[in-house]
Amino acid sequence: KSSVHASSKEVDQQPVNWDQIEIRVDQKLSSKADLEALGIQVGDLISVDAQPEVLDSGYIVSRFLDDLGGVACLLATLKALPLEEHHTSGLFYFSNYEEQGHGASVTLPDTVEELVGVDIAIVAPGQNSEEEKLSVVFLDNSGPFDPVLTRKLEDLAIAENLPYVRDVFRYYFSDCAAALQAGNDVRHALIGFGTDASHSYERTHMDALVATCELMAAYLKSEL
Repeated sequence: KSSVHASSKEVDQQPVNWDQIEIRVDQKLSSKADLEALGIQVGDLISVDAQPEVLDSGYIVSRFLDDLGGVACLLATLKALPLEEHHTSGLFYFSNYEEQGHGASVTLPDTVEELVGVDIAIVAPGQNSEEEKLSVVFLDNSGPFDPVLTRKLEDLAIAENLPYVRDVFRYYFSDCAAALQAGNDVRHALIGFGTDASHSYERTHMDALVATCELMAAYLKSEL
């Protein structure tokens, strides 16, 4: 029911769920065989155009800021921070499967003592996060984060005069939780850049991304 001229008010009354999702193939087709002739089959992955916009106001609007924004922050921090300024060895972990719940559950070396997740921080009613600020997360769906490491990150944010807030997320799961559930004995913490919307057409601000990078740099230069 994609056309109001055909379905009238039913367009606005239909629910939002998997039954309402339709893939429209822009080809002349009339049968399953026609689809298969194009090489389209059950199980194929569908790519969605991110349609990113970087506005003069500093806002960034795009799909997949969760968590390409975090990837960008990690890469920017690696590029900006001279190697000799690292106080201790660190590993940058990029997970392909965080959304499936098992991202950081494998391949973490036994030498890892602390794990800091970088993800989006949801802006919504009942949340404390803001699009223009970094969030230090104290709790998510899996329970509280390590208080010692979390407060250390907050202290670093204060010392660096970064725009930040505290927040907790009731319906949220990160690589940190996956790592602990897999039996990794690490201190874990989570930081994020304030983002409006998730799994959708999302928006954040450059100030939040820069603050995330600056906190990561300060953390890498600090002692365990």
